[in-house]
Amino acid sequence: MSAKILIVDDQADIRKLLRISLQLREDTELFEAADGESGWALAQELQPDLILLDVMMPGIDGYEVCRRVKSHPLLKERSKVILISGRIQPEDVQAGVLAGCDAYLPKTTGPAKLLDKVDSILAT
Repeated sequence: MSAKILIVDDQADIRKLLRISLQLREDTELFEAADGESGWALAQELQPDLILLDVMMPGIDGYEVCRRVKSHPLLKERSKVILISGRIQPEDVQAGVLAGCDAYLPKTTGPAKLLDKVDSILAT
């Protein structure tokens, strides 16, 4: 079964790195958004299996998008959220957990660890 994954990050180079890493997965459809507002709109439209979501973005940040996904009647059970951020202090991670994320990873996470986390989250 194919997994729909939405990548939401305001930095094009980060989206590209994530896309390259995720293309190693078989049966994966990748979608991208460059900010929280368009990411939220795409999440509602696509109802992805997984959203890789940057925390710090202009407009709606990743925490808010995560809260919206986790409170949406159709998305809360379907869409898993992995927050990915350069902000990795305990209070940042705690804010992600409080927003409802399924995992919180530093942006420095390598492709192998990212794929392992994606696979484990999608398996739940």
